[in-house]
Amino acid sequence: MLKISYSNLKFLSLILTVSYVFSCGLLFAQSGPFFPLDAGEKGVSRVIIGLISGTFDATTLLFGLFCSQFQKWANLKVLFWMGYLVCSVTTILFGILTFFSTPWVYILLSFTFRAINGAGCALGWSTIFPLIFALYPKQKGNLTALVEINFELGGVIGPLVGTLLFSIKGYYLPFLVLGIVGVILAVLCIIFMLPHHVTASSEDESAPLITAPDEEQFVREKLTMWKVFTTFEILVASIPHSVVSLTLGLFSVFLTPFLIDIVGVEEVYVGMFFLVSPLAALIVSPIVGFLVNWKLKWALFILSPLVGLSGCLAFSSVLFFRGVHMQALTILALAQIGFCYSTGFISGTVVLEDVFCLHAKGDHKKEYRIIMSAWSQSICFVGGRFIGSSVIGGIVFEYVGFGGVTVIHSFMYFVAVVSAFTSFFMSSPKTRDDYDWKI
Repeated sequence: MLKISYSNLKFLSLILTVSYVFSCGLLFAQSGPFFPLDAGEKGVSRVIIGLISGTFDATTLLFGLFCSQFQKWANLKVLFWMGYLVCSVTTILFGILTFFSTPWVYILLSFTFRAINGAGCALGWSTIFPLIFALYPKQKGNLTALVEINFELGGVIGPLVGTLLFSIKGYYLPFLVLGIVGVILAVLCIIFMLPHHVTASSEDESAPLITAPDEEQFVREKLTMWKVFTTFEILVASIPHSVVSLTLGLFSVFLTPFLIDIVGVEEVYVGMFFLVSPLAALIVSPIVGFLVNWKLKWALFILSPLVGLSGCLAFSSVLFFRGVHMQALTILALAQIGFCYSTGFISGTVVLEDVFCLHAKGDHKKEYRIIMSAWSQSICFVGGRFIGSSVIGGIVFEYVGFGGVTVIHSFMYFVAVVSAFTSFFMSSPKTRDDYDWKI
């Protein structure tokens, strides 16, 4: 069996995982302000733009249902770098779309590239938490905060770098640069994360054992993703997590026209408004991670949708103001949404893991952690984004306009508040303790 220094493996695994999350943050931040503008210049309607954005989420959602089954034939690290590589290559392809002026060709390729990108994203995000939680079982809150910090850091830097590159060479350059850097980092994943058998070195004999999947173990395993859909406690706890991510999908297609048509922001400054929510999330994430480790995850889990509801109401009130007051309220609402997202993502991930843990039995805890990661990131997170971008930001927006969308958005957060309280009162006291899962 091949032995590798466990301390070095942990360091490389964290660095490469962080680079993937950071790249995803950059991609989402650049797609939001730039793709609707480029697609609009090609004559693509807002409904089609919303459906294109939703294709990414739909594909990720579909792949997420089966990601846990992929463990039968591939190592977690292999799936991770495969997802990283696919995301990076399709990012480059998404950037060259601007050179296709024929509307139907542009739309067809947009759907295709976004779908493939979603499949790669499902592979990457479904394996992140099983990998890093196994390395540091006692630091779930801080690790989730680390993921959130780097995702939001990409969201903060993305509009700044993207706007600069966009001003130099237009739409394609931000995606080209991001994709090339991603391919290079994916190659590093192949080099440093490929070994299928890793044991703790003599320097750290207490480190958890990570080995290649045992095929017979999966043959005996009767747990499937479908069981999750019949577990009411998990479904209720998943609603706040999904609603928080709904905002990301909605803003990817809704925020740009809202800022231009309602708030009156010039196109050149739109990207700056996309900084507010990621910056707010970036600031609070380290604090939230510490508080989650301090066993305040349930309090933050309930606080998150409450703050999100307040932010949605602030968005609705923007419609009744004019001038500088509109921009000030918009910034306030975006800051509240950023706080809500960071708090909801970190506390929601840890709460869901603990809820899943109650249903794990014996040697099957490893499979539950893999399914939990696929469920929380590829089903709840992406499912919310799909509803936000395609359903509310795409189809519904055409019928109810800006005012109707803000009302629906607020109602969804009200449902999330009720679900968070319900989940807390339904939960067993055991979920308020920390679990130590080792793969």
